[in-house]
Order: sequence, then C-alpha cells, then structure tokens
Amino acid sequence: MGGLPLLICLALVGLAHPAFCDEERANEAVVHSSNDGACYARSIPAGNEGDEGNTTVYWATDSNEIGIDHYPWYARSLTLHCGYRGSSIYLIRYGAWPRGHQASSSQLALGFYADGETVAEYSTLDIAVEPDNVLRSVSHYRVFQAIQGLTWCNQQTLFIATAADGRHLQFELAIGSMTELKDLSCLP
Repeated sequence: MGGLPLLICLALVGLAHPAFCDEERANEAVVHSSNDGACYARSIPAGNEGDEGNTTVYWATDSNEIGIDHYPWYARSLTLHCGYRGSSIYLIRYGAWPRGHQASSSQLALGFYADGETVAEYSTLDIAVEPDNVLRSVSHYRVFQAIQGLTWCNQQTLFIATAADGRHLQFELAIGSMTELKDLSCLP
C-alpha cells in the first residue's frame, strides 16, 4: 500500500512535465559576438518579458569599448556579421518564442539590420506562409526547423534557415530579401 502514493506522485509529475518544459524564461541581459570575435552586441531588457529594451553593437578592442550601432529593442538571440572596420555591420534579430499555435502577422520571426537601421523584418506568417504551417509545442510554436546561419555562397554572404515545412530560405544581408534557396550547395 505504501508504493501507491509514490506511483500517483510520479504520474502527476510526469503529466506536468511537458507544460513545465514549455515555460518561457524571464528576460536577462545577453552578449553575442560575431563568428570572428571582431564585434559584439549587448542586449539589455526593459522588463521580464517582451522585446522592449536596448541593444548596442561594439567593436572589440583591447582597451575601451567603441559603440557602433544602437537599436531600441531587446533580443535574447541574434547573429552578427561585422566584416572589417569601416564596412557595414549586419545584425539578425530572432523574434521571441511566440505563444499560441498559429503564425501571425504581428509576431516577429526575423529582423535584418545594418548600420543602426532596419533593413527588413519578417513576421512568423511571412515565414510560414499559412497560419498552420508551424511546429507546435504545448503553448508555443516555431516557424523554423533549423537556423543554418551565415554562409558565403555565390560571391555573397547569405543567411539561411529552414522553414517548418522544409523550405530552405535564403536572405541577402544588405537588402534583407527572402527567397527560396535554389543552390543547395550553399547549405552550411
């Protein structure tokens, strides 16, 4: 009889586990660097959730910080491409983990920025094309199977991601244009 309460307790924990794993983390300050370490971005939230806050991009130096670009938003995840000093600094912002089960025109999926300016932003519906073309969890969804990231292909730097339906999407950093990737040899 003593084992039954333990079994019931384990069953209840097992039932609660998927929802527990589906909870969001509170916002916290984050630092991301470019692949070569030439620059980095510090993103500081204004609150525990949402994208309000500030992100500043810096050149990495041996003595003092040199702020390059400033953006009026917070992002837990982003990618930087810095090139050489004097060239454009590209930043790709990933939208927050969206709540719900359908892609939306009001939820950011990806944003492309250069030299402190917005180049292009894509909603989760822009990526998914259809509201139900998403990967669902208990209370959230994703529009990407995978983010391959930055790659050099056909004489240009591209950002590549795979949508929930398996389409390989390429984005040109300088103009933020999104097209379906035709040259699969570009996949990293």
